[in-house]
Amino acid sequence: MYHILGYRNDLAHSSRPGAVMRTLESFNSFRQDCSRLSKSLDKAFNKKTGMEDVMIPTLEYGMGNAGDIIKHGLIAEFCEWWFERNASLTFGDSFGGCPWGWFRPNYEWFERVEGRIREVAKTNCALGRVYNKAFNRESSEYLGSSHLVKVIAENSNKNYGIFVSDRDKDARSNLKHSELRLIELPNDNDGRRIFDEQEKYNF
Repeated sequence: MYHILGYRNDLAHSSRPGAVMRTLESFNSFRQDCSRLSKSLDKAFNKKTGMEDVMIPTLEYGMGNAGDIIKHGLIAEFCEWWFERNASLTFGDSFGGCPWGWFRPNYEWFERVEGRIREVAKTNCALGRVYNKAFNRESSEYLGSSHLVKVIAENSNKNYGIFVSDRDKDARSNLKHSELRLIELPNDNDGRRIFDEQEKYNF
């Protein structure tokens, strides 16, 4: 708590707030403290602070675009089909992007994407079953691909292994913070090569 308060004071009284957290490592340390405190408060008081949900902006496109929803719909259908026939699934995402986004009023894409997802949530499809409860709350998550798979696996009471990465170091930081298993990409940063080196990643 004192560590977080110290950062808050440094930010509030700095003429250059960006200089307070000069490195990704210092930000990660601060974010880890925030997450730890948030989980403690949730356990003690059953209240969500939202501190553990803070992500570094990394995407050059809006989450929840039409192509994204089609992709997630296909992933959701496949996962449900798979778990009806198998006890476990291993999922690799070498272009992990952002773990999640939040639908809250005044977000520039709030009305466009939230309306689309609310319509999906009313349907009897795999993606609809993921979101049909989420949008009864005041604010809701839009899940990235890996967390979508995680939710479906947990809803199915099945085992899963999720391995993620991204070319962008800030995206990798977000993915690791979201408690997924982070892997390093090959030296040339070509995420597709991950599937040629299965033994290295213990898939």
